[in-house]
Amino acid sequence: MVQSSSAAHAKAYFSDALSKSDYYINDQELNGKIQGKLAERLGLTGPATQEVFFALCENINPRTGEHLTPRTKEERTTGYDINFHCPKSVSILHALSSNDHLLEAFQQSVQATMQDIEADSKTRVRKDGQYDDRNTGELVWADFVHQTARPVDDSVPDPHLHIHAYIFNATWDEQEQK
Repeated sequence: MVQSSSAAHAKAYFSDALSKSDYYINDQELNGKIQGKLAERLGLTGPATQEVFFALCENINPRTGEHLTPRTKEERTTGYDINFHCPKSVSILHALSSNDHLLEAFQQSVQATMQDIEADSKTRVRKDGQYDDRNTGELVWADFVHQTARPVDDSVPDPHLHIHAYIFNATWDEQEQK
């Protein structure tokens, strides 16, 4: 898991990966997707375009232009990139096979894991002398399926089935209605 310590860092990470043969989007047949209960609440489920990703990095709802959370500092933690990797043998089998069952099973396992992570999501409560965390159960994340490793020295990339799930640092607190 990699933490993004600022919106600029998260956007550079996304753009740098895009600039290397469009690693995150175009070279892979499957475009990224915005997912999660918070994404549904905000009407954001769908393609993880650069525009949507960058807005979420800036703590902005791309549909409304409003802030997702009350405070936005320049060095706020933007999110976390969680990586899920298949064993090399599965990646090779998937690359040599025209059967998408391996990919579908992998995606389902990652989705189930992300839903478990989401169910345990919390917000910090630092109000009226409280110092606590409250369960929210809502997140927004962008996931990207990659079927190859990053190319090294302009060589042909190795099969490497993996998913990046980038969780944005925002949640919905039912009690506070924000």
